[in-house]
Amino acid sequence: MPFCSDLCSGIIGNFRNCMTTPLTRKKILIISGVVLTIILIIVIIAVSVPSATADPQGRDALNYVPFVEGNSDFKTYMTSNFSVSNYNYNDHFKEKTIGAQVITTSVACQAQFHDAVSQTIDQLDFIKRLVDGSKIMKIAHSAEEIKANKANNQRSIVLAIGGGHSLDNRLSTLRNYFNQGVRIVSLASIDCTNPWAKSASGDKDNIFATGDFIKAVVAEMNRLGIAIDLAGSDKTIQTAVIDISKAPVVFRGVGFNSLVKNDFNLDPDILEKLKNNGSLAMLSLDCALFDKGDDCSKKDFIEFLKTAKSKLGAANIGIGGLVYANAKMPKDLTYNDIPSLFDELMNNGWTISELEFLAGNSFINLLQRVETAAKYLANQTPNEQLFDMNLIKQKDCYTAQPNPSPQPEPTTKATPTEPTKPTPEPTKEPTKEPTTEKPKKP
Repeated sequence: MPFCSDLCSGIIGNFRNCMTTPLTRKKILIISGVVLTIILIIVIIAVSVPSATADPQGRDALNYVPFVEGNSDFKTYMTSNFSVSNYNYNDHFKEKTIGAQVITTSVACQAQFHDAVSQTIDQLDFIKRLVDGSKIMKIAHSAEEIKANKANNQRSIVLAIGGGHSLDNRLSTLRNYFNQGVRIVSLASIDCTNPWAKSASGDKDNIFATGDFIKAVVAEMNRLGIAIDLAGSDKTIQTAVIDISKAPVVFRGVGFNSLVKNDFNLDPDILEKLKNNGSLAMLSLDCALFDKGDDCSKKDFIEFLKTAKSKLGAANIGIGGLVYANAKMPKDLTYNDIPSLFDELMNNGWTISELEFLAGNSFINLLQRVETAAKYLANQTPNEQLFDMNLIKQKDCYTAQPNPSPQPEPTTKATPTEPTKPTPEPTKEPTKEPTTEKPKKP
């Protein structure tokens, strides 16, 4: 480079002249300038030339991929206080290495057949007001928006509904939730069976009814582009839905029954189905779901992730966070430790690509597949099937419902029948009263 060559020659010449003549104030200034110039050149070169010798770290996977937490841990706050001014969710992100957060509504099972829908709307309204008042949060309606928010240094919020009882057995409610920004719905919560989806914990109140309404729910979620969450559902529901769904499904906050028996955890045959159709298991951070001891450590969680990768592949797993706010995380692992966790995973043989799947790409890919399925179904009209309210016992809070299976009007005329002959009236006797009419003259 001629410019650099001339610059260096000039600097060296001035420096040589200064060294061969008596030292003066001017010479001191020249020498100082030469030294500062050399230092500046070294700094520029060091900054502009990337280090080829720096070893990659696992945390590098978080540079371009948002770390997705598959379940929020502040649901208990939402159900007790709807004042945004009392809670600064920005601090939640500052304290954690989170790029996207799935926030799930949480309505008690006792609200089923009563005010479950209005409670759910209250919570969605609270979340949206919370996001609107933040400078770093933004609700994401698609996979592309999650990636765009990451590029703009914003945290994505993905809205989810916790339990099918929040639908109140209506597809119209499902469609309205979608219009409110909801992109994930769990069919049954772990502690609440609804009339068309049984919970993994059982059906002690005999709520579950026969019928095929669940097929209509799945079909409408596929058409809209809502991800189906099967965590907490009975195994028969899981199997049936995976088989009929046009899109992959997700299990958030789960473990494996081969490690620990738990209602949240998945059986080997479900894992096989999950792997074969590109569905996603978001693994729980709750020690009770992957460790048999009273306490667990980061090392135990790393072993859990290793098992998950061997069973499902890195492209089918993510981190699902905590199902309950009081769940017990590994004693030496917090959300602030996620970067160091990824470093250790790389030291245990994980590649950057696999760590990017674990961090968030697997979740983003799932949403993209759900959106793709919805595009194929875009020409379908909204499903108008009604749930047969005669199948439920608790109907005190409902007014009369439309007939879910109205009989169509006949389209052909009935075959005419022989008309019935009228019954003849009895003949009246002529009156015998004398007539008052005058006789005619001859």
